[in-house]
Amino acid sequence: MAAPARFRRILVADDEPVVLELFRRCLSEAGYQVDTAPSAERARDMLEERLYDAVICDYSFPGMSGIQLLDFVRQYDRDLPFIIVTGYAGTVRCAVDAMKRGAFDYLEKPFEPEELVIVTQRALEHAKLASDLRHMRAEFTRAAGVENIIGRSKVMRDLFDLVRRVAPSNSTILLQGESGTGKELFARAIHQLSARRDGPFLALNCAVLPETLLESE
Repeated sequence: MAAPARFRRILVADDEPVVLELFRRCLSEAGYQVDTAPSAERARDMLEERLYDAVICDYSFPGMSGIQLLDFVRQYDRDLPFIIVTGYAGTVRCAVDAMKRGAFDYLEKPFEPEELVIVTQRALEHAKLASDLRHMRAEFTRAAGVENIIGRSKVMRDLFDLVRRVAPSNSTILLQGESGTGKELFARAIHQLSARRDGPFLALNCAVLPETLLESE
């Protein structure tokens, strides 16, 4: 369940005081905590000082642009919801550019207060879902790794440590052992702990393949 709006803090950047006040009032009435910045530079400084749940920023500023602020944010946080606000000719091009660079959505001036609240809610919900998905993937990787292999002896613990060390590498790994000793379990654990975990794992029984076919495979 997403956190209540009153626990979410939004940073809004715009160089028009009237527009900033409109943002602040609309989002505050919706239950959000709102901080405002009169420039992209000030917004950047505020982002370095505290954590925010979303950023809403005008596209155009006299100095640092909204797109430059977006690029700055994406350097350290790829998932922080970022909404760009456009308000002049070339809106479609600006919006497409912002989306390509990682903005969640855009607002076009003038906008309705309800539209602002809806877009903000959607951005926060999307970020929550992305966070939950990362957590689930991490849990799946952990469960499918060496923790899923039974064994508490020193030999097994040494093997687990070795698997964790070699899994991130790009080297070819040879597992040797008698039938039934768990070679495939360890192979799957290495795969799950590697950078290729999102790709398929193919288990192939070489013993049943003719020599010529094995070579071609």
